Amino acid sequence: MHIDKNGKLRGLAGKTIFTEKDLSVNILITTVTPLYRQCFKRGVWNEDLSIESVVGRLENCFSRDFRGYFLFDIGEICIGASWYEYVNIDWIKDNKGSDLANFITQKMLSNNLRQIVWQTETLVHPDFAKQGLAGQLKSIIDMDLQKLSLPVGGILTATRMRDDNIAILKVNSKLQYNKTGIRMPCNLDPKIEHEYWFKIY
Repeated sequence: MHIDKNGKLRGLAGKTIFTEKDLSVNILITTVTPLYRQCFKRGVWNEDLSIESVVGRLENCFSRDFRGYFLFDIGEICIGASWYEYVNIDWIKDNKGSDLANFITQKMLSNNLRQIVWQTETLVHPDFAKQGLAGQLKSIIDMDLQKLSLPVGGILTATRMRDDNIAILKVNSKLQYNKTGIRMPCNLDPKIEHEYWFKIY
């Protein structure tokens, strides 16, 4: 483990994956913030987010019941991250809308499922794109959820994907996520839409 007695990273010699249990929330926020800003500044988003707004988002995410994987490179720089949260149907309704809440409720009942997971983010630094890192991180989470579904009696995981985010659409399709058919326009560009996708474990 590359963490000293104070919980700080030390001397990474190559790509290293940490979980949320390995690093404090403060370290996660400090190291993921630059990655988050870089990812949203380029690609399909082209959004110059302030440090304060990103820190606020991450504090909100990392204060809840979440699990994640964080990929660091030489120099202790976070170059990839993917995390999910345990949520309930009220959280889905309040944060994602009644249509998705009704869809998930129906799936939970018809498949006798016990847990809802929201796949929050998958980020890869633009300098490390097209190396399969998003697929690697998402595959680890996929294996997690397969194992977790056994003791709880089944999990439904949901996520939202933008239509022109081709890379992550390919990853989730490969992992056998399915479309819900529930769509909405993107806030940044109403001509582009998001769709909620789901998978049952």
